[in-house]
Amino acid sequence: MAMIYIKNKDTFQAELDDEVCLFNSLDAKYLSLNCSASNIWKLLDEPQSLEDLKNKINEIYQVDDQDNLDKNITDFIKDGIQRKIIDVYEPNND
Repeated sequence: MAMIYIKNKDTFQAELDDEVCLFNSLDAKYLSLNCSASNIWKLLDEPQSLEDLKNKINEIYQVDDQDNLDKNITDFIKDGIQRKIIDVYEPNND
Protein backbone atom coordinates (compact mmCIF):
# COMPACT_ATOMS: atom_id res chain seq x y z
CA MET A 1 0.00 0.00 0.00
CA ALA A 2 1.28 3.46 -0.87
CA MET A 3 2.20 5.84 1.91
CA ILE A 4 0.21 9.08 2.16
CA TYR A 5 1.73 12.49 2.89
CA ILE A 6 0.16 15.66 4.25
CA LYS A 7 1.29 18.90 5.88
CA ASN A 8 2.00 18.75 9.59
CA LYS A 9 -0.70 20.75 11.40
CA ASP A 10 1.93 22.46 13.58
CA THR A 11 3.62 24.06 10.56
CA PHE A 12 2.54 27.58 9.67
CA GLN A 13 3.03 29.20 6.29
CA ALA A 14 3.10 32.56 4.59
CA GLU A 15 3.33 33.26 0.87
CA LEU A 16 5.84 35.79 -0.40
CA ASP A 17 5.63 36.29 -4.16
CA ASP A 18 5.70 32.74 -5.64
CA GLU A 19 7.47 31.20 -2.67
CA VAL A 20 6.28 29.84 0.64
CA CYS A 21 7.95 30.45 4.00
CA LEU A 22 7.29 27.91 6.74
CA PHE A 23 7.53 28.05 10.51
CA ASN A 24 7.58 24.77 12.38
CA SER A 25 6.30 25.40 15.89
CA LEU A 26 7.66 22.06 17.09
CA ASP A 27 11.29 23.16 16.77
CA ALA A 28 10.85 26.93 16.22
CA LYS A 29 12.62 26.85 12.84
CA TYR A 30 11.89 28.75 9.64
CA LEU A 31 12.21 27.33 6.15
CA SER A 32 11.90 29.15 2.84
CA LEU A 33 10.78 27.06 -0.14
CA ASN A 34 11.65 27.79 -3.75
CA CYS A 35 8.91 27.86 -6.38
CA SER A 36 9.03 24.11 -7.14
CA ALA A 37 9.01 23.10 -3.48
CA SER A 38 6.23 25.61 -2.85
CA ASN A 39 4.09 23.86 -5.46
CA ILE A 40 4.66 20.50 -3.80
CA TRP A 41 3.84 22.05 -0.42
CA LYS A 42 0.57 23.50 -1.74
CA LEU A 43 -0.46 20.08 -3.06
CA LEU A 44 -0.02 18.70 0.45
CA ASP A 45 -3.10 20.63 1.61
CA GLU A 46 -4.80 17.34 0.78
CA PRO A 47 -3.39 13.88 1.51
CA GLN A 48 -1.24 12.72 -1.42
CA SER A 49 0.63 9.58 -2.37
CA LEU A 50 4.10 9.97 -3.83
CA GLU A 51 2.75 8.87 -7.20
CA ASP A 52 -0.02 11.50 -7.05
CA LEU A 53 2.54 14.20 -6.26
CA LYS A 54 4.77 13.12 -9.14
CA ASN A 55 1.87 13.14 -11.59
CA LYS A 56 0.58 16.55 -10.48
CA ILE A 57 4.00 18.20 -10.49
CA ASN A 58 4.71 16.70 -13.91
CA GLU A 59 1.46 18.28 -15.17
CA ILE A 60 2.62 21.68 -13.88
CA TYR A 61 6.19 21.55 -15.24
CA GLN A 62 5.93 18.96 -18.05
CA VAL A 63 9.52 17.85 -17.58
CA ASP A 64 11.43 15.51 -19.87
CA ASP A 65 13.74 14.17 -17.16
CA GLN A 66 11.27 12.10 -15.13
CA ASP A 67 14.03 10.50 -13.03
CA ASN A 68 15.26 13.90 -11.85
CA LEU A 69 11.69 15.00 -11.08
CA ASP A 70 11.04 11.84 -9.08
CA LYS A 71 14.29 12.29 -7.13
CA ASN A 72 13.56 15.93 -6.31
CA ILE A 73 10.05 15.15 -5.06
CA THR A 74 11.24 12.16 -3.05
CA ASP A 75 14.08 14.21 -1.53
CA PHE A 76 11.64 17.00 -0.59
CA ILE A 77 9.28 14.50 1.08
CA LYS A 78 12.12 12.80 2.99
CA ASP A 79 13.50 16.14 4.13
CA GLY A 80 10.02 17.32 5.12
CA ILE A 81 9.44 14.21 7.22
CA GLN A 82 12.83 14.65 8.90
CA ARG A 83 12.07 18.33 9.62
CA LYS A 84 8.60 17.33 10.91
CA ILE A 85 6.75 19.57 8.46
CA ILE A 86 5.24 16.59 6.62
CA ASP A 87 3.30 13.77 8.24
CA VAL A 88 3.16 10.31 6.72
CA TYR A 89 0.70 7.50 7.25
CA GLU A 90 -0.31 4.24 5.67
CA PRO A 91 -3.99 4.02 4.74
CA ASN A 92 -6.11 1.19 6.08
CA ASN A 93 -7.07 -1.65 3.77
CA ASP A 94 -10.66 -1.73 4.98
